[in-house]
Amino acid sequence: MKKVLVTYFSVSGITREVAERLAKEIGADLFEIQAQTPYTRADLDWKNHQSRSTIEMTDKSCRPAIGRGVEEMAQYEVVFIGYPIWWGEAPRIVSTFVENHDFSGKTVIPFCTSGGSGVEMSERNLREQAGSGNWLKGQRFSAGVSRQELQGWLNGLQEKR
Repeated sequence: MKKVLVTYFSVSGITREVAERLAKEIGADLFEIQAQTPYTRADLDWKNHQSRSTIEMTDKSCRPAIGRGVEEMAQYEVVFIGYPIWWGEAPRIVSTFVENHDFSGKTVIPFCTSGGSGVEMSERNLREQAGSGNWLKGQRFSAGVSRQELQGWLNGLQEKR
């Protein structure tokens, strides 16, 4: 049986909920990507051009510090990476995470939460930033994704691997 990790970044809790359900469904380990300096509500005000998230997302080279990384990444054969969509992309802190871990020989599966934006651009960018791993096509989920939808996606992944 392959060792699987579900890792995620979440501020509002929506991505956390999907990640927890996914990990439970497949019996995977769970790891939260945490910012060294936690985000506040004011940091997330996308209407404020001086908010932390706006500044980070405007600067493609920005790499917010993470609290810690996955210590035993080598033990995992499959890594799911979950995140919300900010400005049509993964938050820059997810870029920090993928650039700081080696995905060589691993199957990497991105998933995002969003009310409407797709996963395609963020998936492509993260794959390029990681520089390693066998990246499968990602999936976008809305808040409150059903168990059937989650299971259907997982079943489709089994067929592709």
